[in-house]
Amino acid sequence: MLPKLSFDFPSYKPVDYCMVGFGFDGKAKTYKVVKLVSFEVGDDEVNCAEVYTSSSGCWRFLQIGGNLQDVGLCSTPYSSMYTNDGVFHWFLFQTGNMAVVSFGMGEEIFRVTPLPKEFNLFPYTDDRRKFHSLALLKDSLGVICSFYEDG
Repeated sequence: MLPKLSFDFPSYKPVDYCMVGFGFDGKAKTYKVVKLVSFEVGDDEVNCAEVYTSSSGCWRFLQIGGNLQDVGLCSTPYSSMYTNDGVFHWFLFQTGNMAVVSFGMGEEIFRVTPLPKEFNLFPYTDDRRKFHSLALLKDSLGVICSFYEDG
């Protein structure tokens, strides 16, 4: 029989967007769930983060850096991936450009890696589409981009 689990979900104002990542912290030997949440405060959109650790059974707020505040969270990230080095990655917008947001399960630190400006040369239009995905290529994280035009 499985043990009964209870979760201590924090309360917020109405949430605009929420993204979740799951992974294993090999150093602490525990599973973690990281949650990025975006909500409006006046005219501003504010990002915050929390982590749930299976060994403690509770959520904790995380301090996040200013570069994560510039990232536009969206209801569905373009792509996400967990890698064997204990890092969860999301592919998102950052102030109009694309970026990879990474969260290390061990150190519990977010990193934002903007993509080169050349990556954003092909704008979205009604008849031009651009698809993105993350992939692991020889132990390096890569972004795959494909294009097509209707007709």
